[in-house]
Amino acid sequence: NAHEVRDPDDLRWIALGAAQVARWNRQSDQFTFLVSELFPDALAREEGYWPAHYESGLLFLEKYNQAETQKSLDAAVKLNPNAADIHAARAALHLQNYDLQPAETSIERALECNPRHIEAHRLKADLMMANFEVDEAAEQLEATRKLNPASEETLARLAAAYLVLDGYQQDLTGT
Repeated sequence: NAHEVRDPDDLRWIALGAAQVARWNRQSDQFTFLVSELFPDALAREEGYWPAHYESGLLFLEKYNQAETQKSLDAAVKLNPNAADIHAARAALHLQNYDLQPAETSIERALECNPRHIEAHRLKADLMMANFEVDEAAEQLEATRKLNPASEETLARLAAAYLVLDGYQQDLTGT
């Protein structure tokens, strides 16, 4: 707070940190500040700074504000149509709405941009789960796990897929 931050990347990192603190402390008014003040400030400092639109879109997605998510992600992809992150976020929005065909298209586009994009691979597995293709989803997640063996998001989805495939065995002995 002692000096004005001018670099849009610095503003983005500050916003990401502020968003995490807001989540921890349940300060929902901070999200409004981020999407209406801080990210627009980053755009004002550098026209065409697509990460500001992308990060706003992720915040809106997190809050289930689908119209604003779509608007932000459309603005981001207009500035950078080759960002796999944007296409993966668009796929997440489509999956949230159970719009499976547009989700698949966005996932494919994300993977064209970056074949090793972990979130796009996870979303591909989510799409398979939504289509009740649990075996294929498990295979997809096993392949995704090779990209980052410690990814909690991937491991959690993999555990869920195996739970569906193998069933839940409750320990009746109480141990």
